[in-house]
Amino acid sequence: MHRFAELKAYVGFDDDDIVRLQALHPLVMPRVRPIVERFYDIILRFPAAAAVFADVAQVERQKVSLVAWIDRLLTGPFDLAYYEQRRRIGAVHVRVGLPSQYMFTAMNRLMEDLHAIVSEYGLDAAHGRALRRITDIELAIMLGTYIDAREKQGLEGLRDLLISHLPTTVVLVDSDARVVTATTPFHGLFAGQSVDGMLLVETLHPDVVEQARLVTHLARAVVSEREVVIPRVDVHLGGRSHALRITIIPLKHPLADALIHIDDLTETLATEARAKQAEHLAQLGTMAASVAHEIRNPLAGISGTVQVIANSFGVDDERRLALGRVQQLIARLGTLVGDLLNFARPMTASCHPVDLKAVAIGIANDAGVGDADHRATVVGAGFAIADSALLAQVVLNLVQNAWQAGAVHVVIRVGAGSIDVVDDGPGISTEHTAAVFEPFFTTKVRGTGLGLPTAKKMLEAMRGSLELSSTSSSGTTFSVRLPAILPPVSNPGASS
Repeated sequence: MHRFAELKAYVGFDDDDIVRLQALHPLVMPRVRPIVERFYDIILRFPAAAAVFADVAQVERQKVSLVAWIDRLLTGPFDLAYYEQRRRIGAVHVRVGLPSQYMFTAMNRLMEDLHAIVSEYGLDAAHGRALRRITDIELAIMLGTYIDAREKQGLEGLRDLLISHLPTTVVLVDSDARVVTATTPFHGLFAGQSVDGMLLVETLHPDVVEQARLVTHLARAVVSEREVVIPRVDVHLGGRSHALRITIIPLKHPLADALIHIDDLTETLATEARAKQAEHLAQLGTMAASVAHEIRNPLAGISGTVQVIANSFGVDDERRLALGRVQQLIARLGTLVGDLLNFARPMTASCHPVDLKAVAIGIANDAGVGDADHRATVVGAGFAIADSALLAQVVLNLVQNAWQAGAVHVVIRVGAGSIDVVDDGPGISTEHTAAVFEPFFTTKVRGTGLGLPTAKKMLEAMRGSLELSSTSSSGTTFSVRLPAILPPVSNPGASS
């Protein structure tokens, strides 16, 4: 059963009602103009309803339309064409933004005027019932258009939200290589804001067009009617490097000849690189632990033996001095073994709310004890979720690294979930910046190259990160990032 037939059956609208409505027609139409004037006088009193009209001329046109609407209301025919016309009227109400409550209240005012005519002429209750039934049907049709339109708008809003957050841009182009339409691009992909109707080569960033040889590939895809895939295009957009995959799909559509699908693979490739690095570090850590264990016991035996031999010589014996130097070298090897074991050991963190400023002050005080040549200053404040013991080791390592690299003054800058260690040293050379977190990489004469990788590993165990933020001839900044929290709220009612 069609929806309109179902509505009529539900309210009991039948042929007798049609006859009664048609009998009302010659009584209503001579008096319809005052009804229409009163109808729009009431509507225009309410700003939200009046706002849908552009000017007085539009109101006058709507008055003519209302006269026609009342005429059809009383005469029919009440067929599918009637139903579709009423749906179109409801759709116009939605399109112009008329709030639905005014549709109901306006119909109520109209019904009062029509029923007044029924009463004035002394017609029986059946005429009023026929009038009520057809206006109920009218309201049901219009309400249906509102519901359908709102659902469509909601779905379109969700679709647009979904598309706008995908790491993909889709561009449709016509036979002249002009953009028909496009989804929201990621930052820097489009050369300008307005794209519809623009040439493709003017729409996309010039580097993308050039690196991908896009004009050539687009022509090849359209002529051959075959999909063309450009696996990887490396470009610099919006201040950062991007790796793109571009797919050109030929179309047979009156408005579009091709679809260009641009995927941003940057984060995917970075994730794969991190996974490979993590696997590499895990293998390296396993090997390091095995080697360290194999070295530790013989090293302890060698150290004890050397000490016994050294003690058998006199204090001023040159052989004792030589063995002392051997002991120092053995100690260095012991430090390296310890660093290897620390690096290879799985990191576990016991995280809790931490006052980052308190940790930083503790490091600044401890690191500066007995060292008049170096200074550490703490600025700022903030809180985070962290393991305070592991965090202290990390920050102490960064401060000591700065001093060992030639810095005199280190500023420990604290913020919400962040600690930046800023020094005034000579900086790190460009060729070394990419390798500072690699195991065993070091520029120190006696360094093991495991300090920064171990610090990074500690922070990752706390769901944090360590980055080399900046470096220049006037200093270096290492940035610690942790899950930030708000400072705890003191209880003023608590006893001191």
